[in-house]
Amino acid sequence: MSGYNYTWEDVMFGIDVQQEGVEEGRFGRDIAKQQMDEANAMAGWSLGLSLLGALTPLGPVGYYIGKQLGKYVGDKQYDWEEKIEEFDPGKFGKEQGRIYKETIKEQAESQNWAQMIGAATDLASMYIQAGGFGKGDMDWTTFGSGEDQWRFFQQGTPASGGEFVPGSGPLATPEMTPVVPASEDYIQGLWNPDMGVGSNLLTLLSQGLSLGSPNTGGNQ
Repeated sequence: MSGYNYTWEDVMFGIDVQQEGVEEGRFGRDIAKQQMDEANAMAGWSLGLSLLGALTPLGPVGYYIGKQLGKYVGDKQYDWEEKIEEFDPGKFGKEQGRIYKETIKEQAESQNWAQMIGAATDLASMYIQAGGFGKGDMDWTTFGSGEDQWRFFQQGTPASGGEFVPGSGPLATPEMTPVVPASEDYIQGLWNPDMGVGSNLLTLLSQGLSLGSPNTGGNQ
C-alpha cells in the first residue's frame, strides 16, 4: 500500500486533467464528423451539379463547372477548419493540445492541396471528354471530336433521305428518296427526339462514355 497522501489539490488537479481530456476527445469527434459530412456533401453536390452541367449546351465545360461548384457548395456547408482556432489546449496538457491543434491544421492544409490537385485532374478529364486525343476538330462544348461530337440534346437537323422505297411503276422498282444533308450547325445528341434516350445511350455506352458517339447520322 502506498504511503503517499493525496491532497485536495492533487485530487482537483487529476479531475481538471481528466476533464480537459474529455473536452479534447469531444472536440476531435466533432471535427471528424464534420469532415465526413463535408466529404459526403461535396461528393453529392458535385455529382448532381456536374450532371446538370453536362446537359447544358456547354457539354464538358458545363460538367467541369458544375463539379467544381458542387465541391464549393459542399465545402461551405461546414466550417470545421475555422473551429480549429476555437480549440483551447488547456492549462495542464498544453503541449499535447498544441500538437493536436497543429495536426488538425495540417489536415486542413492537406485538404486544400488535394482540392487543387482534384481541380487540375478534372480539367484534364474535361480535355479528354471534349475529344482532346480524338480524331478531327475539338470543341470544348461537345463530347468527342470530329464526326463523333455529341451533346445530350441534338442541335440542328440531321441528314435524311437516301433510303429505298417501293416504286410506283408497273414493276414497282425501288426508288431512292432525295438526300438532304445535315444542317451546318448539326451536332448529334444522346437524346433522340423521336426515340428518346434509350437507343443512343446503348450505342454510346458500347463505345465508351467519355469519347463515344451516339452515331445518329454523323456530321455530313
